[in-house]
Amino acid sequence: MTDLYPKKEDIVYKTINGTALHLDLIFPKQISKPCPCAVFIHGGGWFIGARKDVWGFPLIIDALIEQGIIVASVEYRLVHKNGGGFPQSVEDTLDALQFIDRDIPEIDPQRKAVWGISAGGYMALMCALYQDPNRTPSPIKAILDMCGPTYLKGNDPRFPQSDMPQETQGYIRDLIGESPDIPNYNPICLLHAAPQKPALMIVHGQLDECVPTEQSRQLYMQAQKEGFFAQYLEVEHGGHIFHSRDGQPIRPKTQDLMHQMSSFLITHLTSSTID
Repeated sequence: MTDLYPKKEDIVYKTINGTALHLDLIFPKQISKPCPCAVFIHGGGWFIGARKDVWGFPLIIDALIEQGIIVASVEYRLVHKNGGGFPQSVEDTLDALQFIDRDIPEIDPQRKAVWGISAGGYMALMCALYQDPNRTPSPIKAILDMCGPTYLKGNDPRFPQSDMPQETQGYIRDLIGESPDIPNYNPICLLHAAPQKPALMIVHGQLDECVPTEQSRQLYMQAQKEGFFAQYLEVEHGGHIFHSRDGQPIRPKTQDLMHQMSSFLITHLTSSTID
């Protein structure tokens, strides 16, 4: 599949402390004008994963490319490597978006979406919600958050703590260290002051063993309260990353699930009537 479409790979978007960070681009076969772009952010608990993980979603790539949408995939500094952590890793993804806006002429900077899975879902949310005084927010039309954690730590009474598995708690500690309980690393706490309100699709497995499903339910309800266009899809029998957790077929089926997610991105990147 990787040879089906024109590509530009290993594009350096940023060099920090001697480390080059890269992004890849996958193009429609023909481009006549600047195209919309769907930017993928990989998961992996903030300590593993790679931009090549985008190829694990061939049905989404196919659907996007067929509609004239460029697919980008970005890497960011991982924890314990080259200064990764919070907020540095989030800053990397913000810089990647600004690089795309500024230096990729094939892409229309006003028509971008971000999508990611697990830790990448968290990063996708932060691309739109995190406010950095040193960076101008990059325009984002839509976010597709697949089973990303939304409340890492804190004592906000609006969001009762869900039981985060010990392994996931360890990944979070590695990301944020011993930071005090402040809201700026919790996407759900940033909704009220978001500099923009992109359309939001949240997808989560009903039986997720890594990130409590309740976190996405709360994000969906809070996003609606804050005036976001939001939709929520819970995958029956689905565990983390939508595998079957109890031996029963997931619903919707994988192909239908991928279709719904790609349709969301396509709708908000190609329709001139949706803000």
